[in-house]
Amino acid sequence: MLTQGSIAGNTPYWNGTSWITNNSNIFNNGGNVGIGVTTPAAKLDIVGSIKITDGTQGVGKVLTSNASGLASWQTVGGGSGWGLAGSAGTIAGTNFIGTTDAQGFDIRTNNLLRTRITTKGQIETYNTGQSVFISEGARCR
Repeated sequence: MLTQGSIAGNTPYWNGTSWITNNSNIFNNGGNVGIGVTTPAAKLDIVGSIKITDGTQGVGKVLTSNASGLASWQTVGGGSGWGLAGSAGTIAGTNFIGTTDAQGFDIRTNNLLRTRITTKGQIETYNTGQSVFISEGARCR
């Protein structure tokens, strides 16, 4: 039989010999569960390291979720992004670097704007002392 604990919300555990009822390892306040915290502020509130092992974890992977919230380990940079060392299997006219909204496309070095392709297709260069605008139908003067 379990002995009564002195702190509401403590979750008893069996240590191999007897039930431990007064601890702060796992705490349940009736709506939230805390591990290592006695005042959980979310459905699961953990203070300390977390280890999630399902056989697909690995070096450089990140934990992501689908639309239903089901978590899975994914390789960083996987998916439809462009790789820093280049991308293979691209299709001209389908794959592109740019924007899909009405915003210009900026190119930076040292976090300074160097070139912008505007929504009108103009190429603007910056930090050169002068700006150069190139567009369809441009004329030399």
